[in-house]
Amino acid sequence: MQLPHAFKSEDISIFSAVYNHEATIADTIESVLMQETRHSFQMYCFNDASTDDSRRILEDYRARHPDKITVFTSTENQGAGKKLFLHHKPPHGSRFWCLLTGDDYWTCEGGGTGRIPSVSVRQARPLQKISAISHGGP
Repeated sequence: MQLPHAFKSEDISIFSAVYNHEATIADTIESVLMQETRHSFQMYCFNDASTDDSRRILEDYRARHPDKITVFTSTENQGAGKKLFLHHKPPHGSRFWCLLTGDDYWTCEGGGTGRIPSVSVRQARPLQKISAISHGGP
């Protein structure tokens, strides 16, 4: 099957809902970018009409990492949950996906780099969808 030009195919898609997360979104994105994996991944950030500086931060990361970060921005607040994702219909073609909210982040014990949590592509069955929700706050 040939994918349309704008359609990306990666092993893992990371969906991140962002609403007024200017204080935390850089840590969220950095935590994804620091992951060590041999699998391809794409982070889809959904800016839900933030009124703070979240949009500028997201666009800055998108400009620096266009191969890893895609940003969708709503002109009106869509609300939390799947409504935001359905509104934008991200063009992902991944076998696996996970959720990482704009005020959460991934870490590994002892600091340093880590591995994408809760996803073992080698052990998962084909077509299985895996989601991981984490909370990195105090």
